[in-house]
Amino acid sequence: RYQRRVHGEPRWAEAKLPPFPDAVLRVRWTTLGHVLGVCCADNRVTLWQQDDDGLWTCVSSMTDTTAPANSGAS
Repeated sequence: RYQRRVHGEPRWAEAKLPPFPDAVLRVRWTTLGHVLGVCCADNRVTLWQQDDDGLWTCVSSMTDTTAPANSGAS
């Protein structure tokens, strides 16, 4: 939900992603913080990246078809 401004001093500003189809179980940033990974209870992982206009877009989506949906991660 938050993005780091690239220009000037580091600041945090709210940025909303579209609604997810199921509960979000976990979010993780890449080491450099350029890509946000989101794991949902429907076994889908999406990768999000901020474009030049500051908007977040889904750059990749994958689904684990071998695990039962809504299995809940610990």
